[in-house]
Amino acid sequence: MKKSLLTMLFCTVVALSFTSSEGTVSAASKEIKATFNGTQINFADAKPFKDASGRIQVPIRAIGEALGAEVEGHSKMVTFSAEGVWMEIVVGEKMYDVNGQKYEMDTTLIKKDGRFYVPARYVAEGLKSKVTWDNKTNTIIIKGEKLKK
Repeated sequence: MKKSLLTMLFCTVVALSFTSSEGTVSAASKEIKATFNGTQINFADAKPFKDASGRIQVPIRAIGEALGAEVEGHSKMVTFSAEGVWMEIVVGEKMYDVNGQKYEMDTTLIKKDGRFYVPARYVAEGLKSKVTWDNKTNTIIIKGEKLKK
């Protein structure tokens, strides 16, 4: 009796290990997308990723330019400028500057493979836009007025 119960349990475990998990794709395996006012933001040569803390890190040049800002990357700093807005973020620092006022992130700017990454929220909100996350479509949704350079 015990032997047949153990055999049945073993077979059940083995069968479950081969069962498809279709429809339960995790966010880590799905492509991360972003839109600005409904238009897809093109991440041509660098893609967003989820960091070790679970934060979505995006290549900030694509976000800044989509919102209308001029983006300049320096060795350890990125600046954004547009009509009425100037923003600076420095690699490794949690504090960033928008029009002379300091704000704090819960992470830092990352430089990876020659590209700068930070959660989209900090860039978008610094550039006067609102950000939400759509978990079903794995999409960062940014809404606001496009800035003038």
